Amino acid sequence: MKSFEFYKELYHKENERRQEVLNSMNIPIAVITAIASATYYFITTFDYNTEPFLKAIFVGLIFLSIISLLLSIYFLIRAFSDFTKGYEYTGIPYVKELFDWHSDLENYYTSI
Repeated sequence: MKSFEFYKELYHKENERRQEVLNSMNIPIAVITAIASATYYFITTFDYNTEPFLKAIFVGLIFLSIISLLLSIYFLIRAFSDFTKGYEYTGIPYVKELFDWHSDLENYYTSI
């Protein structure tokens, strides 16, 4: 009965951990959305009939901003999913691995 309680508690902790990871996506997505909205606003309200030098600086900065946004979206997706292999986060092993490990230990100690 102890092992059932252990696995049940492990399941609930992993569920809580999953929710925490999903909730941690909210702030980066909000920041990316705000920066994208500001970039869109600047693109649509800029007076393109200004001096060519100012226009070139503006277009260059907007280009850098869009490239930065695309890279940040790529890395956000990569960090939170298995998009192009993603990052590997360490955590609690699967329940089957723990159960197999526990069974191997029991078999080892009964054979001694």
